[in-house]
Order: sequence, then structure tokens, then C-alpha cells
Amino acid sequence: KEISPDVKIVSLESKSFLKACIPLARYLRSNRPDVVVATSIHTHALLFISKIISFKWKVRIVFRIGISYSALKKEYKGKDRILLFLIRFFYPFSHGIVTVSRGVLNDLANFTSLNFNKNKVIYNPKDVQKIKEQAEHIPEHAWFRQKDVPIIVSVGRLRPQKDFLTLLRSFAVVRKKQESRLVILGGGTGRAELEKEVSRLGLENDVYMPGFVSNPHMFVAHADVFVSTSRWEGMPNALLEALAVGTPVIATDCPYGPREVLAPDTDYRKHIQDVTEYAPFGVLVPIGDEKRVAESIYEILSDREFAKRYRDAGIRRSRAFDYEKILPQYLAILYPND
Repeated sequence: KEISPDVKIVSLESKSFLKACIPLARYLRSNRPDVVVATSIHTHALLFISKIISFKWKVRIVFRIGISYSALKKEYKGKDRILLFLIRFFYPFSHGIVTVSRGVLNDLANFTSLNFNKNKVIYNPKDVQKIKEQAEHIPEHAWFRQKDVPIIVSVGRLRPQKDFLTLLRSFAVVRKKQESRLVILGGGTGRAELEKEVSRLGLENDVYMPGFVSNPHMFVAHADVFVSTSRWEGMPNALLEALAVGTPVIATDCPYGPREVLAPDTDYRKHIQDVTEYAPFGVLVPIGDEKRVAESIYEILSDREFAKRYRDAGIRRSRAFDYEKILPQYLAILYPND
């Protein structure tokens, strides 16, 4: 429903990527698009195979890669693991590869040993103005309607990658020092495990997990601090959106993305351990470090000037990801001769 009515949506009406090859090949033959972009590893293979069997050799194909192959190797099993091995042989035949961060591009280079002269890092675009407009609404939940206690917020699918267990344990430490509440937005298969940990820590009255919400921006904007405890990323969208609404950000220095966003002038390959880094646009903490996550949350909640500094810095940084800046970069790789 958020897609412009000017965009035509075509369903291949297929229940699997493999079965979609012939319908997509037919589409390529009959519609002859100038360029096709595939945005996940499964659609990369689908597009390449469909292009071959359609005999449409001139169609320009671009692959977008949103997460590192090192991370995918940890998650994929069986057929997906085989696909991960095979897909790198398709990439030399593309007309361009877009990665969402320098870290993802470097990881891909190590994985495939490709020549990357024709490829480009393009950060995820955000409609900053629209995000700010959506953020003006106040959530219906009582914690936000009568806000007398600081709120910590995080956004993401409930899965091991996001490491919400570390966030819950850190929050339990914060609660011993200062009354506060935690909101985790997102759905996923890991909900039962998180609810069990909430119960174990005795946080039932202070943790709210509403599942997927259509407008997370209003929750983030009316919280006091945004925390990302991810173990890996490609380019964390929720973090970019938190900056746009002016909520101070704490993020684990995971591969890849948070460092490039919060400390853009540092080496993106660096990952801190046993220290907290007060980066220009947010606080970076080690992966899985409950103690340092808790200390950083408490510092932002207890120091208004410290929090304001990061609130203002985040808004400035978010402008670099506005779609008006990102769009020309995509057009340059999609239509290089125009």
C-alpha cells in the first residue's frame, strides 16, 4: 500500500524461486526491460537463469547485496548453502553489483575474488521527511501517552542476529539503577525465547513487545534512546531511521554498517572489544557486552546534555541517507549511458 500507484506490480504467481524461472523468462521476452535489479541471493540466481533461458542477452542486470556472505554462511543450510557457493559464479556476468556498505563489499570481494571496478557501495535511501511526519504521531500505549518514565526502544525481527537477549539482560542492569521501560518492535520466531527471558529476569511489567507495527517511527521518536544489539548487519535500516527522528543511538560495533554510519571517518573493518567508543553520531559498544550496553543506556538516560548532543548529531547525519542524495547514485549504475 505504500508503493506509488504509478508502479506496476506483476506477480509471477509462483510458490518457489525455481518455479518462477520460466514465468520470469517469459516476462523478459515479452516486455524487454532495459534493466532488471535483483535484491537477494535467491533472486540473483533466479534472474541469471531466467535471462539465459529467455535468450535476452542485452537486458542489463544489476545485483544488490544487502548482507555479508560471511553472515549468510552462518545462517544458510542445505540447498541454500549450495546456492551460496554457486551464486558467486553468476556475478561476473552482471552489469553491476550494489552493496549497502563498504564492509559488505569488502566481504564479497574476499568471498568471490572478483574484480569490482564496475561495482558500487550505495547506502540505503530513506525518505527522511516522510519518516519525520510519521514520527509526529504519539503511540496509543499508555507508556507514551503519559510518559513519566524513560523509554528504551529497539526494532528488528525477533531472531538471533538481533541478539535481543543481550538487550534484555542489559535492561535488567539499568532497571537496578533507574526506573525505565523497554519496547522491542518486530515479529519473528524468537519471541518465545525472549518472553521466557523476560520472565526469568522479572521484567514482565517493564517490557513491551507488540510485534510488527506499521509505523515504528512514532515509537522510536518518542523514546529516550534507541539500542541496536545486532551481531551482524549489512546496513541497519532501523538505525538510520532512529537518527532521522533525533533519538540518541547506541549500537554494537558489528559487521557491517553501524561503524560506517556512526563513525564514518574511521576504518570500517575495525571492531571494538572491551571498550566503549563515543563516535561522532552515536555510541558504539562491543558485540554481546551486556555491561557496556547497560552503562551506555544509563549514561544517555541520566545526562540530558549528553543525550541532546547525540540527538542533534543524529539528525545531521541522517541527511546523508535521504533518498534525494541516494537516487542519483542508483540511476548512475542502472543507466550509465544516460
